[in-house]
Amino acid sequence: SERHRVFLEVFRRMGSAMTSNDAKTNKLCRSIESTGIGSDPFTVIHSRSFKAEGRKQAQLDEVNNRIGVHPSGLIEHPPDLIFDILKPLDMEEEKVFMISDGLSSSSANRLSTSKQFARTFQVVSDGDPYSDILLAVLSDVFIGNPLSTYSTLIAQIRYTLGLNLIFLHVRKTGDGAWETFCEEENCFYELHSV
Repeated sequence: SERHRVFLEVFRRMGSAMTSNDAKTNKLCRSIESTGIGSDPFTVIHSRSFKAEGRKQAQLDEVNNRIGVHPSGLIEHPPDLIFDILKPLDMEEEKVFMISDGLSSSSANRLSTSKQFARTFQVVSDGDPYSDILLAVLSDVFIGNPLSTYSTLIAQIRYTLGLNLIFLHVRKTGDGAWETFCEEENCFYELHSV
């Protein structure tokens, strides 16, 4: 299947990069070691700054409207949204790591100074795409950006491995509360047509 091919290709490339470049292998290992994850449960959030790379808001709004997500929820990562996702899973007290494109630190700053996550939040430093993918795939909960092909790749790998707790789609209800939707694999593929 196409998903199986994507999964194999990602790990083939990772393996190739690790064996062909000792510096890259060391960077990957340092990045994962810096988390100190051990066997404790943890969440990974993928932050992507489309505005910092010059994407037009109209283009982003068009995709947000098509898939029905809140325009800023999983771009700005308000602490109450992340808390609302993690609390029902009993993960609100566990470590939360952010992987990012490095173009904006506003989401990281917001989460690191919030009362909910000041003790448990950490930006993964010195990461590269391979270590970030590994960390996100190994996480107990993955919170991604529905507009990012990187987040959707991580979601595809997790679905292929049979891992759940993938959150890419949020919206606000009529009373202003956050809710997640389309967490199942079939719905993901219907929305993203990948």
